[in-house]
Order: sequence, then structure tokens, then C-alpha cells
Amino acid sequence: LTKVSRRPPFLMGEVVSQFSSWEELFSVLRASCHIPIAGGLLPYPIKDHGWFWDGLLWSSLFVPWRTFGRHDSVFKISPFASWADIRPSTILPPWWAMFPPSIECLLGMLMLGYKDAEDWSNRLEKGDDKRWELVRGLMKPKGARKSRMDQEAKRLVIALHASAAWHWKVFSVLVSALVLVLAVLMHTSALGTIVPLFGGVGAWGR
Repeated sequence: LTKVSRRPPFLMGEVVSQFSSWEELFSVLRASCHIPIAGGLLPYPIKDHGWFWDGLLWSSLFVPWRTFGRHDSVFKISPFASWADIRPSTILPPWWAMFPPSIECLLGMLMLGYKDAEDWSNRLEKGDDKRWELVRGLMKPKGARKSRMDQEAKRLVIALHASAAWHWKVFSVLVSALVLVLAVLMHTSALGTIVPLFGGVGAWGR
């Protein structure tokens, strides 16, 4: 969460881990995705906590990933942070946070989350990172695990990859066109400055 204050430093990172009621849990989750302007001009209020915006407005690098004991481990999950333990295996367009794609893409994102978490779990069980030894011990399956990735889920993930690639391609074309237009305008402006200059030099020479 990003806490908004009327006194310096005005914006602060905050972590909420205990909830006294379902209403408080709902308010915290609602505030954690409250995007300025898109969600309203004012921050989102949480009773007895303050006013908040989306946590992405405050870099998680400045907020330690907290644990509640020496033997606890934190799983870092993020849709954008490349250093998170579980993150999308494809680069999702960030503007989807404000302009959601089709329902099929949203379902694909859901199934991609299952796939990435499953892949991470498999890597964890086969890895040799001592930091996760206790976690691996707790994760030992009692029986054969059944993957959620059936044929329909795989189809949704493939459709998501295709849609994300198409959006990035359109974005790159638009950016290229904008750069070209700016270059032409700057070139035209430069010519408009140089031509009168040379005209003045010619008149002075005569």
C-alpha cells in the first residue's frame, strides 16, 4: 500500500498483515489497487489506518518483505517485478492495469498464474537453495499432484501470449510513428530557422 499523508514525506510504503474484520480486509484489498484519477481523485480511506493509493506508487525496494519469525520464508509474487519469485512468464502490457483486455485474456492471465506458480514449485522442489529447505519439507506432496493445466487452460495461455504480443507490436508501431513525426517536425523547424538566417547573410553581403 502507498499511504498518503498531509505532512512530509507525504507518500510512504505500508504493509498490512492483520485484519480485525472482513470489512477491513476488503478495504485493504480495495485500497491496494486504487489507481489515482482512474479510481478517483482522492486516496481510498481505510478506517483507523488512513488514506491509501495503489502500492505500485511506492517502490517495494523501500519496503522490506516482512516475515513473522526467524524460520518464516516470504514468497515474492508480483505481476511486474522481475525479482519476484513468482511472476508472469510473459511480459504483460502495463496499460492492461487500467484498460483490461478481453475476458478470454483475463482467463488466460488466471491460468498463466497457475502455470507460473506450478513451474516455480517444481523448480523449488528440485533446487538446492538452502533458503527454501524448510519450505521444501512442507511442500512434499502426499500423493501425485494433478496439474490444473488441462487443454482449455493451455489454449487460454496461448491466446494470452498472442494477444500480449499483438498489443506490444501495435505499441511499437505507434511509438515509431510518433518518433518519426517528431523528427519531421524538428527537421522542418530547423529548416525554417536556417533559411531566414542565410537570407539575412546574403542581404548583408550585398
